[in-house]
Amino acid sequence: MRWLRAIVTLVAVAYCSITRGDEIDVQLLARLQGEACRAWASSIDEVLQKDSERRIEGHHRGRPRKFLWLNFPDEKCRLVSCEYTRSSEVCGSNPKYDFQVLRATDERPEFELLALQRDVHAGDVFDEMQAVIPDVLWFGHPLYELFDSKAFRITKAKWVAGSGNGLAEIRAVSIADVQYQPGEPRRVFSKMLRKGVEMQVFVDAANGWKLQNAVCSTPGWILHQTVQQNQPGQQAVEYTVYRDERGGAQLDPKMGDKYTVTTVPPRPFEPEQFYLPHYGLSETTANFLLPSRGYIWTFCVLFVGAIGFRLLAHWLKKKQRKIAS
Repeated sequence: MRWLRAIVTLVAVAYCSITRGDEIDVQLLARLQGEACRAWASSIDEVLQKDSERRIEGHHRGRPRKFLWLNFPDEKCRLVSCEYTRSSEVCGSNPKYDFQVLRATDERPEFELLALQRDVHAGDVFDEMQAVIPDVLWFGHPLYELFDSKAFRITKAKWVAGSGNGLAEIRAVSIADVQYQPGEPRRVFSKMLRKGVEMQVFVDAANGWKLQNAVCSTPGWILHQTVQQNQPGQQAVEYTVYRDERGGAQLDPKMGDKYTVTTVPPRPFEPEQFYLPHYGLSETTANFLLPSRGYIWTFCVLFVGAIGFRLLAHWLKKKQRKIAS
């Protein structure tokens, strides 16, 4: 079988050389498809599969905000706490349910329940992964998807001149609309990618293939992403957004983010903060959802409830007629 693999490799190399010309460094492409993809997946698993704590502080559209990321996979508990100018929000997950609560500090001191879900894969309800691990995600998408997914075509893979084979440039284009489904292997969260999106990514091979810069061009928009290592365990991240109109690309000052991500040793596990009573809310609603009885049980409950409301409305209407007569 070794000779067959060697023939396949030679054919692939020849094909790349003929069809892609000088824009593809075949050896670099092989490293990106193997070594780099494994490094990117490992970085994501490091955050999702192990106890981790990260603190994010910066500005979103010119307004200050702070994030706290806590993850305890063995206990099946995860939490994202967000502090804005006038409010704070917490998204939590525990073995029983996922929840989202909000506190408008200027209006009410207590938390309000925004969302409650049951039997949802924990990774599907957190949309802040881009902020937590920005050096392996380009605008929310894991870098390995450029090579794992059939929705992308690599148009360029070259070492940047003068980098000493340390900085690699990747260019790709999406060739199909793709709906990412929750629960896919190592899936961070669900996103929609349109056909015809062009992207340019620079990764540092000497630093675990971590992302340094990315540019994503879509109809009407150009997005820039920059990640810099300030010091061990701390990254500086900046997003800028340009409107691509007939007069040329113009910076949109109202859009974009700028923040730092700091990785710290995870604190001791305290289960209370992953449950609703910690935020002054009752678990009555959550208990109604448990245990899981499937779609048939849910349908029966809703059906019986609908009949009950209809009977009550009929009784009240009949009583009103008697009073009127």
